[in-house]
Amino acid sequence: MSSSIFIARQDREEDRPRLPDPKERARLLTYLGQGRPVGADGARTDGVWIWTETDLRHLRDRALRPDPELCRHAAARRYVPPQVDETTAVRAERAWQAALLTRTPHPATPPIVTGTEAGTLTVAGDLTARERAILDEMLGGPDETPGRRP
Repeated sequence: MSSSIFIARQDREEDRPRLPDPKERARLLTYLGQGRPVGADGARTDGVWIWTETDLRHLRDRALRPDPELCRHAAARRYVPPQVDETTAVRAERAWQAALLTRTPHPATPPIVTGTEAGTLTVAGDLTARERAILDEMLGGPDETPGRRP
């Protein structure tokens, strides 16, 4: 077993590419779902990588691919997770706790400020693509100037 433990990137939902192949998705879901639990927050490990319940949920519910390096690792193992021994599980737990302490959030996205007939509307800037499309539709078209609407 490798001595390094890698933490899967936690890209925002709209930054994750789709995984269109249902067979590959099923194999990856099985692999990720069989990882050994790490911590109380739903993270899992195969002894080399740690991923979150969010990775599983995005893949299962929206066919959104987790960290590409994690996907390549699982494929190289032919989607068969190893048995994680207690020593490796403890190392993974420590790595996960350290990652949680040092993790930096995504840079703050400025709010969307929109002028309406009733006044000014300020909306969180970190909308998903679907939420943004709904807002654009409500306001009569896509915003040409990021962060500001006349």
